[in-house]
Amino acid sequence: MIDKLQDNLTLEEKKILGGIFSEKYYKVAYFSGIAYASSLLLELFEKIGILELLKNNYPSSKEIIEKFDFILGAKYSLEWMLNFLSQAGLLEKTEANKYHYNKTENINPQKLLEEVTKIDKNIVFSTNLMNYVISEYPNFFSGRKKGFEIIFAADKMSLWNDYFNNENSGYSAYNSLGAFGVAKWVAGCNNLKLLELGGGTGGATSALMDRLIKENKSSPISEYIFSDVSPIFLRIGNRTIMSKNCDCFPYLLKRLDFDKPLVEQEIAENSIDIVYAVNALHAARNLVDSLKNIHKVIKRGGKIIFCEYCRPNINHLLLQEFIFCLLDNYMNVDLDCRLRPVPGFLDFPHWELNLEAAGFKNIEAIFNTDADSSLDPKIKVGIIAAVIKGEKI
Repeated sequence: MIDKLQDNLTLEEKKILGGIFSEKYYKVAYFSGIAYASSLLLELFEKIGILELLKNNYPSSKEIIEKFDFILGAKYSLEWMLNFLSQAGLLEKTEANKYHYNKTENINPQKLLEEVTKIDKNIVFSTNLMNYVISEYPNFFSGRKKGFEIIFAADKMSLWNDYFNNENSGYSAYNSLGAFGVAKWVAGCNNLKLLELGGGTGGATSALMDRLIKENKSSPISEYIFSDVSPIFLRIGNRTIMSKNCDCFPYLLKRLDFDKPLVEQEIAENSIDIVYAVNALHAARNLVDSLKNIHKVIKRGGKIIFCEYCRPNINHLLLQEFIFCLLDNYMNVDLDCRLRPVPGFLDFPHWELNLEAAGFKNIEAIFNTDADSSLDPKIKVGIIAAVIKGEKI
């Protein structure tokens, strides 16, 4: 599937993708996203006392919660951690969903961090956020703090701004891939009205502006609506866009919740040429309903274009989830055994099913993966980004 969808790229486009997803990118993403994250989780387990229990017994998540007097709401996050470490080959998992740790090597996240920052110092924007979140998990497990309080603490918003910033090599590739897809799929168009959903801190917008300017394609967009459900993110995003000091397209700010009908939030039916998003739509409470609401406001011939971190398969766990597992609205979504069997991130086949169910046609995707790469395949496992396009016809 992936190779087939890559066939329509020109040599120049493949070169651009190779620049975004370089060998350096994969090495940094692997060591920070798998090795370093795993070491942080093991260190957390050691501090709490869970690791010693896992060395001597085969406890279930329920037994761990009872022994350490965790709140019941800790179950999802704890199970995610146990399964992530099992997926990484660091815990043995039995058929009865019990876990055991039998490794002998020392846990040293600081040494791993020193190694990865030698490859790319800008990865600290990701690891700083990871370190903060992991440090607060004992407070979450004990019930002293709610997940929302931890993630959206006022004095920690700078961590999010740094994380989504295009200087962050651990995240900027998604903004760049999304911008690449827009530039490719709007080629030859003009006077477009674009609505960005879940714009956050403005990193995706900034990357798109850079791409359009570089390719001299700023003229296709006549109006850009930058939206987010959070007033705080709208303010941060506005500062990011204004700092570009660029007039490549006029823009306006709008508070929008894509869990609700967009036509009820003053976005007219059949009024938008392009709906754009980067790592946002996976958070929809009811994904098909949100996509149908998006479909309704797009003009005939218009497109939805969005970039997402994709699972290699629907049950594969992704690093970002250990942050978002703190949030009730990440987990408490409408599931469907065929369309959305798990909360949060999806694999591409399930994105395709949801887009089709919402009425989109001519679905295409461009992936970061390159079958001709000489990079060790194990480094790339679990690191799949896709920019996806669907049309309203």
